Amino acid sequence: NNYAEFQSKAKRKLDAAGYWKYVAGDEYKPPIIPKLVESQTHTGFDGEGNEITITTRGNEVEVNVAKKSAEAWLAQDKRALAILVEAVPGPKLYVVEDCKSAHDAWEALKETYEPTNALMAITLKSHISSFMCGANPVAWRVEMMEKYQRLRRADAGMLPDHEFAKCLITNMSQSDKWQYCRDILLEEMTKSEQGGEPLKSAFVLARLQREE
Repeated sequence: NNYAEFQSKAKRKLDAAGYWKYVAGDEYKPPIIPKLVESQTHTGFDGEGNEITITTRGNEVEVNVAKKSAEAWLAQDKRALAILVEAVPGPKLYVVEDCKSAHDAWEALKETYEPTNALMAITLKSHISSFMCGANPVAWRVEMMEKYQRLRRADAGMLPDHEFAKCLITNMSQSDKWQYCRDILLEEMTKSEQGGEPLKSAFVLARLQREE
């Protein structure tokens, strides 16, 4: 389930083509077409027994005007829907095949796949936070990087880069061989927490790799 990756790519493609405002976001303002209320004619009698006809006016005119005004917007919406459907993998088309608008398709995909990604992200964050380095620092570093990349694909905001950097330092090897490296990184982490520049994971990973 690479919904986060799909979502990012689809949004960029729609935005570049000028269609994102027909899908979601601050500029998403679909036309409002009122529900049709048809004019009705009622026949009855007045107080003197005379037959009378009363016509209750509907809103046919207003609905037709609204539909006419919405034609251009709906045409663009149809193009946005086509772009979005084209981006959906074949086995997943059933999710959007009954959607009548790009917005409905976007929400259907989000509802179907985002909860799974959210759970995956929570699980990965927990693993990263508790995954201590064992006897093989190289394998640990590589696995931490892979887990973080998967987490970023599932939810880019779940664990910011500077927090991942702290996890690397906290969970790194506790052996005497790594004491000097560990002291340097702990000092950098302290400086960061005291108001310095956010500690970058790239810096920590590079320092770990040099020590290997």
